[in-house]
Amino acid sequence: MAGEVFTTRYWSRHAGVNNTLPDESIADDEFSDLANYQPDRSGNGWLIKREGITRESSNVTAQVYSVFNGRNANYFHAGTVIRNFAGTSLDTGRAAAADTWTSFGTYDIFVNGTDARKTSDGAAFSAVSNIPSGTKYIAAVNNFLYGAGHDKGKLRWANIGTAETWPTTNELVLTQDENDDIVIIAPTTNALLVLCSKSHQMVTGFSNLEQEVSYYSKVEGCTASRSVAVTPFGVFWFSKAGVVWLKDGYQLDYPMLRKLSTTLGALNRGQDANIHAVWDSSQNRVMFFLFNGAAQTTVNLRADFYPEFDAWYLHTGAGVQMAASGSALVSGVSNVYVGGYAASTYLYKVSGNDDDTVAISAFAETKREAYGSSQMLKKCRKVVLTTNYGTTATTTYAQYIDNATATDTTWTHTSLGTGRVDTVMGCNRLHYKLKHRVADAAATRTKIWGLHHEGYMVRGR
Repeated sequence: MAGEVFTTRYWSRHAGVNNTLPDESIADDEFSDLANYQPDRSGNGWLIKREGITRESSNVTAQVYSVFNGRNANYFHAGTVIRNFAGTSLDTGRAAAADTWTSFGTYDIFVNGTDARKTSDGAAFSAVSNIPSGTKYIAAVNNFLYGAGHDKGKLRWANIGTAETWPTTNELVLTQDENDDIVIIAPTTNALLVLCSKSHQMVTGFSNLEQEVSYYSKVEGCTASRSVAVTPFGVFWFSKAGVVWLKDGYQLDYPMLRKLSTTLGALNRGQDANIHAVWDSSQNRVMFFLFNGAAQTTVNLRADFYPEFDAWYLHTGAGVQMAASGSALVSGVSNVYVGGYAASTYLYKVSGNDDDTVAISAFAETKREAYGSSQMLKKCRKVVLTTNYGTTATTTYAQYIDNATATDTTWTHTSLGTGRVDTVMGCNRLHYKLKHRVADAAATRTKIWGLHHEGYMVRGR
């Protein structure tokens, strides 16, 4: 009805990005696009700029392949060297290749298909005796140490309670189907999860000769050995269909297909094997490090999934261009740690205001809203952006009018004040549809409290 006044408020819940649906069809709480903002759990905002990265180690001169929170110490593997978190060399001459770790008994154990090493003090490493040659994957469950990757489709385990007694009788042949070899093994609730290229199984064991497949499925496999994340919400990994979420009752869900099909379609799927992921218990999110672009050969996109919200948030920039990730407990606090590709890189902690002195640029775009009907001409009278900054910062606001793919008008607000600030913009723009964009490149963790616009109906078409 002409003259009717309306108000649209955005972001009443953490719904994340939805690019599976057109931007006109998503919910008011969803973003049509977003980079480098995430849910603010401090209670002082709605969105907050993502954490940056801060140096944890001394400089290393090779790609980082893994980060591990062990029983005896914390470690990362860069190039041919295993190091502690300070960057000190602990074990040299290792293969420069992806690896897996586990803690068992008094040991922290590392394997990569070439090397099998153990340490009982977090400093001195030695060979793991008798483990099958070529073991690529290792995991400990219920006082058993399991290994795989040494022979196609076979799972081997050491005698109960031991790390270096590996009789050939302690072996299951899980699959020898064509192109369905074991990709990774991981401990999960009450079982060992075995992920293969086209299938997955659960193995449960109680004695040396009482090991059995308690569940199997040929429905879904895994394409990335380092993408597995075991969480309180279930197990996540990457497959041909994108991210897989294995819930209680062995129910499979595909949150990337539901919410991020455009993102999934833009990835370089030839790099699936190099995707890695980590569970961040401090933020209740799974962080997937992806290759965005048909020819992209290094990580350049991080997609964070929040199971409690069923929501995705996307991140770009130097702080996400990482070759490996892992979580670790340091001084009683759990944090995510990452390492890069370059010949001169570091172990970084995911924390701080910037990406190792590089400011982080962020933006968020709403749905393309057509209040009432897209056939009704409207006037946007004003927009109110609410921020809560710790330090003054410059923020821009822009609008997409109707079906435009580029912003029409931009308002730049320099030095927005600290604390909760309502910035009112008189727009007076005629439109049938309207989409909003908020962005900033400040070297601080800016917080967005909310956004709403007010207007009135003018007439129908």
